[in-house]
Amino acid sequence: MGKPSRFVVIIVAATALGCQRQPESLENTQTAASTVQSIQSLPDQFELGLYSGVLPCASCPGIETRIDFRDDNTFLRRRVYLNGPATEDRTFFDLGRWTAVPGGRLVLRANGGDVTRFSVWAAGEIRLLDERGTAIDSDVDLNLKTESGGFQEFGPAVLKGMYTYFADAAIFAPCNTRVRFPVVMIERHVDLEESYLENRSGPGAPLLVEIVARLEQVPAMEGDGTEEAVVVSEFRVAFPGASCLDEGALTDSTGWVLRELNGVLIERDDP
Repeated sequence: MGKPSRFVVIIVAATALGCQRQPESLENTQTAASTVQSIQSLPDQFELGLYSGVLPCASCPGIETRIDFRDDNTFLRRRVYLNGPATEDRTFFDLGRWTAVPGGRLVLRANGGDVTRFSVWAAGEIRLLDERGTAIDSDVDLNLKTESGGFQEFGPAVLKGMYTYFADAAIFAPCNTRVRFPVVMIERHVDLEESYLENRSGPGAPLLVEIVARLEQVPAMEGDGTEEAVVVSEFRVAFPGASCLDEGALTDSTGWVLRELNGVLIERDDP
């Protein structure tokens, strides 16, 4: 069998299109793939909100999975590995960006870079696909179904994103999303702030960091009510001079490489 084909996208008339690296902002705090917006409408059967179920696991009875699909294309996810070793952490939280692609499929690209795919199976029900976005032939239950409510708590989760601190306001924009969260200045935020002041390129400039954090409802910075905010329980590392774009597809200095088309991975030979 021949080797998989290599697909290279050649960008023509880059000057006319203004194809150049822009200053770091909310719009480019994600991987290159997640910046491409789907122009397809969501399937009529798909409903925003919380989906839950137990998905297959290679080394345990199953993975209790809950995914909250939000209208800003952000998702929150909790996975619990059932009957895992008592000495190990069996609950994992992550978040990222979901998009709809042709064929009634959903692509979830997590903050850490892993990708999960589902098809819209029926009203209020989605079904897990394989890593190439095709159906899995199995008698095992691969479906998640809607349920009322949402996440009562989220975290701790290992998150990577762009952090800024300016005029006594701290903001965290997770990679692979288009959301920004205020950061509460408690617990280990002091470590994050110290690293930022040491490693930033200039006042108010964003810095790529990795933290362990949770989301909580806190009093809104402006007006009445509450808002969702990041609480840092551990600062891990800063990446001076890097951005969320460096975490994605823009890592080949020789040009653009087609990695995925309409939610389907394109096989390629790595150098």
